[in-house]
Amino acid sequence: MRWLTQDTIAFLRDLSQNNSREWFKANEERYKAHYKWPAQELSEQLAAELGRVTGTQLSAKVFRLHRDVRFSKDKTPYNTHLRIAVSTPGSAPDHPMWMAGLELDRLVVGVGIFAFSKQVLERYREWVDDSEGGRLAALLEAQAKRGARIGEPELKRVPPPYPADHPHGDLLRHKGLTAWFDHDTADLALGERGATNIAASLLDLKPIHDWLARLAG
Repeated sequence: MRWLTQDTIAFLRDLSQNNSREWFKANEERYKAHYKWPAQELSEQLAAELGRVTGTQLSAKVFRLHRDVRFSKDKTPYNTHLRIAVSTPGSAPDHPMWMAGLELDRLVVGVGIFAFSKQVLERYREWVDDSEGGRLAALLEAQAKRGARIGEPELKRVPPPYPADHPHGDLLRHKGLTAWFDHDTADLALGERGATNIAASLLDLKPIHDWLARLAG
């Protein structure tokens, strides 16, 4: 079995200081040994762990280390973090995902939908305007008290036809919904218990994931 280790962190740190194709090519074996293969195994273990607890079949995706720089002013070729998403196989982008991000000095885990489709957004607003609004507000408040960070709303104002003083106006300003736990150490993701630790933190956000799964249908 391959796990993420301090060698993974060292590789990402060195990459952040030498973000060039020349350096990467010279260190490709490090990339494979300490990032690519361990990340793939971690993602598969994480999907299996979450699937076991939730009773659903899940698949994992490790996001590319190579950056798409076509429309970016920043032309550095590589990301200096690890991103993993776990979801139901074949599910649409507007269905909730379990997410994990490893950075040099922290681990971020989260659940949510980044952007609702038009149909799901309409349903979301109908739900928030009805009795589900109170349920969701209470759910998010409870998670915030446990240290969760709720993604910021995309809209500056409450969208029409809802009044500006709507009791759940802040929720109506969202065009997607995510919730995160920010851990101030990367160590939770390292070693043989990495997937177990990440899954345990993600499952604390399961009530939000479940609400969004009902919404997406």
